Amino acid sequence: MAGRAWSEDEDAVVRDLYPQGNREALLAQLDRSWAAIEQRANGMRLRLEDPRRRPWSATEDAYVRQHYKSLSAREIGRVLGRSRVAVKVRARGLGVRANRNRADVYTEDELAYLREHYGRAPIAELAAAMGRAEQSLRDKAHREGITAKDNKPYWDAEWLRAQLRAGKSASQVARDCGCTPYAVSYAAKQLGVEVPPWGGRTDHPCDWCGRMVNLCLSEANARPRHFCKDNDGACESAWRSSRWLGEDHPNWVPRVPVYCHECSAYIGEMAVGRAEAERHFCKATDGSRRSECYNRWMSRYYRSEESPTRGEWVAFECAYCGTEHTMPRWQYDGADKHFCPGTDHLGRWMSESGIGENSPRWLGEARVFSQGREEWLSRGGGEEWRWAVYARASHHCECCGRDDQTLHAHHHWSWTLYPHWRNALWNGLCLCNDCHTSPTGLHSLAGRAERIVRACSAFEANRDEAMAAVPLALPPATPRAA
Repeated sequence: MAGRAWSEDEDAVVRDLYPQGNREALLAQLDRSWAAIEQRANGMRLRLEDPRRRPWSATEDAYVRQHYKSLSAREIGRVLGRSRVAVKVRARGLGVRANRNRADVYTEDELAYLREHYGRAPIAELAAAMGRAEQSLRDKAHREGITAKDNKPYWDAEWLRAQLRAGKSASQVARDCGCTPYAVSYAAKQLGVEVPPWGGRTDHPCDWCGRMVNLCLSEANARPRHFCKDNDGACESAWRSSRWLGEDHPNWVPRVPVYCHECSAYIGEMAVGRAEAERHFCKATDGSRRSECYNRWMSRYYRSEESPTRGEWVAFECAYCGTEHTMPRWQYDGADKHFCPGTDHLGRWMSESGIGENSPRWLGEARVFSQGREEWLSRGGGEEWRWAVYARASHHCECCGRDDQTLHAHHHWSWTLYPHWRNALWNGLCLCNDCHTSPTGLHSLAGRAERIVRACSAFEANRDEAMAAVPLALPPATPRAA
């Protein structure tokens, strides 16, 4: 019932049942829609109760009053199964405040235990052993001035320097202290103690000048020779200059004399591996890419039994001059006609024989028609056809209507490909120079679509005349069965 005012009894029913979400009871007692009931409840600032919200019991309230000053809200929440925020909100509602000054909460035994183990054991284990929160232990240690360095010997500069001088690495010191190598390296950096590389250090004499050089064990064991490092490598350079000569050089490769594979002339010296892996020939003296020795060897090698392309050789006659030659079978089977190698007989044969029907680009009878276009214009009726097209269009362009330019007689259907329609008046179109040959004319790529449309339209309009000029060999019609 739209527009009906709400009575006090109806408001009381909504106030009692709506927060509980009892929709069936509301619809049964109130003769109204659920949308109207929700709108009225919103106007009365009523909200549905969250079923997840658990009311606080008297026992929980007593526990909060008793332990809120000694335990954190998180710890109380773990015991009661509630969140830290819920405990704080409930304590604020009960008027209970936490004791911000917790110095008197810790006993002397707890403080002694904290000073002894803080920094040695993980904070989580320490909090579990003392029954306190981790943040509470951190805050107490900060107020009492207790730091992790107090219980870690590697924060003593003299002790750490003595351990490292004894030959121990940062990893070994960390293993003794029960910490990570990064913690020892960080402490050494803060204290200004130099940490040698892994494995400690040792002294070795320089192999050139004899001075003692302090090196880490890994470097000393990895290199067979050791030199001074404070003179920019002068000792090492001097030692190499005096020792690494000829066969004493670590990269020394023996060299052997090399001779030409064709004429046996001496070429020079070359590394053993390269000299044995390749064939070598004399260098070209005329600036060409390959020498004469190489060409002679190649011509003989590819005709010998050792040739990788060796096979059956076939005799053939040149298709131009008739001279006999030989070539491998695989090369002979790859072409229909063969010519003398190294001559221009192929070009000559193409010039003389590749004409007309013998040309590989022969298009058929239409090719002959294209060669007689000038004759068609002069004696085949082309001139009369062109003037007839002009007269039909009244000497105006049938595309744009202009008459101040040179006119062209355009064929809808190609003069070359459709010879039967050359003199047909319907196949002609009078065009100006711009509409015919310009970049946007009918013969351009942009005008291709319009050209096709005009040609098809002309054919459809004169189908009978066009089909009469092109007789078709159709099968005889068969009578339909009655």
